[in-house]
Amino acid sequence: MAGTDVSMRPLLRYLRRHLAPIVLGLFCLTICNFCELLQPYILKRFIHLLTGGAAVVPSALLMLVGLLLLAGLGRSMFSFLQRWLLIGTSRLVEYDLRNDLFRHLQKLAPSYYVRTKTGDLMSRATSDINAVRMLLGMGLMLLVDTLNLLGVSLLFMLHTSPFLTAVAMTPLLILPFAAFFFNREIHLRYEAMQEQVAVLSARVQENLSGVRVVKAFVQEAAEILRFGRVNDEFIRRQLHLAKIEAPFNPLLGVCAGLGTLAALVTGGWMTATGRIALADYVAFDFYLAIATGPMAGFGVILTMWQKGRTSMGRLQEVLDVRPEIADAPQAEAPAEILGAIRLDGLTVTHPGASQPALAGVSAEIPAGAFVAVVGPVGSGKTTLLNAVARLVKIPDGQVFLDGRDVNRIPLASLRNAIGMVPQDTFLFSDTVRNNIAFGCMETSEEAVASAARLAGVEAEIQALPQGYAQLLGERGVTLSGGQRQRMAIARALAKDPRILLLDNCLSSVDAETEERILKGLRDYFRGRTALVVSHRISPIREADLILVMDQGRVRERGTHAELLALGGEYAWLCRRQELEESLERT
Repeated sequence: MAGTDVSMRPLLRYLRRHLAPIVLGLFCLTICNFCELLQPYILKRFIHLLTGGAAVVPSALLMLVGLLLLAGLGRSMFSFLQRWLLIGTSRLVEYDLRNDLFRHLQKLAPSYYVRTKTGDLMSRATSDINAVRMLLGMGLMLLVDTLNLLGVSLLFMLHTSPFLTAVAMTPLLILPFAAFFFNREIHLRYEAMQEQVAVLSARVQENLSGVRVVKAFVQEAAEILRFGRVNDEFIRRQLHLAKIEAPFNPLLGVCAGLGTLAALVTGGWMTATGRIALADYVAFDFYLAIATGPMAGFGVILTMWQKGRTSMGRLQEVLDVRPEIADAPQAEAPAEILGAIRLDGLTVTHPGASQPALAGVSAEIPAGAFVAVVGPVGSGKTTLLNAVARLVKIPDGQVFLDGRDVNRIPLASLRNAIGMVPQDTFLFSDTVRNNIAFGCMETSEEAVASAARLAGVEAEIQALPQGYAQLLGERGVTLSGGQRQRMAIARALAKDPRILLLDNCLSSVDAETEERILKGLRDYFRGRTALVVSHRISPIREADLILVMDQGRVRERGTHAELLALGGEYAWLCRRQELEESLERT
């Protein structure tokens, strides 16, 4: 939860980007205020001419009427300009802020998204940024408008009658005390409401993503009930905020009304007794109306300020998160990446875990080698592949690529050389072609088709109504699990990488299909380093090196024949799978 001492200083750099339109907008606002404040003065001169006892000159009256119309026209024109400039600029700041937030999110490590809910980030990227925009647009405009009108009106009122000004302003002395109380309460209640918006967004996002699971387990009614509880809490917090916002504006209105009433009674008495001229009193009354009008809307400004301030604090919480995985200051892109990988006592512990996922893993993988990684669930196979791609934080001096510490290679250079197919396949709601060419959108159509052919998914793509132009549903929901996995393999191949990391990426196809696809990729592997995680032994028998992992350590290593001769865990795994396959055939 963001504290009440949220700094608005980070917003200054966004305002500096658009300083010219902001200054011009404030200038137009000042001219608009000048035109508005000029009108009571013109009216005062008009009344002086009519009640001064001297002969009325029609041309003088016409000139004053013309000035009055001109002031009204100027007020309208500059009001339009200042709204266009200030509110338009707030939209540009919103645009910059949202881009910067998204750019920052792209830099954060995958582990950040494990501990942060998607709904919370969506809430910050939408409603919180919108609240900041309202503060910088309408809020800034109302604040300067109020200060201008209030300050100049008070000067005119004091010039006309200090006593009458004191009488009119006395009821407004309660405002600083009320603002101090409402200021803190609005901040706390709005922050609580925004946190519940995040919970609500997360609940919706999880249900939409997992709608098949909900329906398969007949949990629609239960999920509706859970959503209702979250929604009830959101409404409760929203009403809790509304209860503190609701009385503030009426309180301001009452104070302003009391001041106007006091000025009316006192001013009438002073006019009747000759202590103030009628024209001066009329002008005073107009200036008082101008002063109390914006003051009555001070509650809106205060609410916008607190909402924008709270939301900026929530955004800053994300923007202040330092990427766990980033380029080192001395990182330098290599001229060429060949693909030789060396692991030297690699140890990785995930945040919050009590035991390391990898503990002292060492291996020499020559460039162009086909390496298979096997082992039980939770043995560290996925973490090993993620470490090579620096998708997890790794210590210096434990993973080397072509003899260079990968922590000294820029992330873009490292990952551009890697084609990775994660265990959890993800496809975008885009065309088949764009999903395959995702890593290199300028890839030719021939290269896309060739990658699909190598991945064994070309026939299924051609069978789609629009072929490669077919638009996939969210997360590729319109495809089968095996099709999604093979399309993800095609995406990795289309990059033409030096290193391939395949993490059990054919688990949704049968053993025969997996073996056929991997055998078909053997020619593609030639000259490229390939690390393949597989739960099946048959497709990896021809691997140059097989690593058998358990509990984050490499327990056995060697070729298929060497590991069979060893008679250890790998040999036992082979016998078990051969028995399972023979039982399936019978």
